[in-house]
Amino acid sequence: MKNLNKIFLIFLLVTMFCIHKKAPPPNLFALSNLVTTTTEVSLGAPKSIGLNLVVDKRPWSRGCETRAGNLIADSYAWKGNADLGMINGGNIRDDQGVSIIPKGTIPDTTTFGKFMIFANKIQLVRMNAYRLKQALENAYRQLSTTMIASNADDLDEDGPQHGNCFSAGSGSGRFMHLSSNIQVELKLSNSALTLVSGTSASLKNLKANNNGSRVVRIIIKGLVIYNNPSGTYNTGWATGDSSCTVRQTTFTNSAACNFYTVAVPDFQVSAGDGIFSFNPEVTVNGSAPSEFSGDSPMSAEIINTSLGKDIDISYEYVQSFTTGPVYPRISNRLLFFQ
Repeated sequence: MKNLNKIFLIFLLVTMFCIHKKAPPPNLFALSNLVTTTTEVSLGAPKSIGLNLVVDKRPWSRGCETRAGNLIADSYAWKGNADLGMINGGNIRDDQGVSIIPKGTIPDTTTFGKFMIFANKIQLVRMNAYRLKQALENAYRQLSTTMIASNADDLDEDGPQHGNCFSAGSGSGRFMHLSSNIQVELKLSNSALTLVSGTSASLKNLKANNNGSRVVRIIIKGLVIYNNPSGTYNTGWATGDSSCTVRQTTFTNSAACNFYTVAVPDFQVSAGDGIFSFNPEVTVNGSAPSEFSGDSPMSAEIINTSLGKDIDISYEYVQSFTTGPVYPRISNRLLFFQ
């Protein structure tokens, strides 16, 4: 009997040992997985840039959506808690001999200054949807209908590095890159916005003899606010909550009257490059923007004269990603049709 008890005790001890080895405590298992996962995450995460940023391709930055443009525009919108963020393509350049910011880069305070060399202040402005459409018409008015690069031609393991690129004119630094909460479709064969002869930056006032009709669709925060294949500014607006009169045209209960905040470099607000995307003759910190009469199709109310320097804002934005890298993938923010 004693021998049977000894045998049973040995059997029980061996069984308990095997069960312990096969089934570690749940918290130990979770900790083991956590360590393994952390080790396997690509170097540079978190607070890193998760995609290669090509910054030395002038035709890209001035003719199509790019990863660098997406990241910067997103950072502006983030900093200003704005509806939209925009950066001009002329502010993305390779003057410092930097061709690429490799994926996995953990930026320091100088990283963005390597390809944004002007250290522009970012301002927060407020404008209605009709003025926004005109600003976009102006931003893309020098593009031609000639595609110079397909988004299927420059791929890496993370997908396309840019959207479909179209040839731009001499003043193409005005080309605007957009934040993720807006999508714009353009038909380049439609008429482009043109200026009255003699209009110059010194006038600080855009006078157009053709409003432009290239912008045919605008989606903001998932809502279609404008949709018109002809691109004419006075039709195609979705139903809105208010009415307004702009350039002698009354928009009744129309999304054309919706107001949006836009974070954008002061270079644009002050008519840099002669682009006039945002009229600098504005009311600073006024209670309500007033519509300009006459030939000026654009105006914006300045809400904040300086959110900070562009390079600092982009750096802060990347550092705000505490659980992993930022992935500024091409997301069809800009769709061009011939």
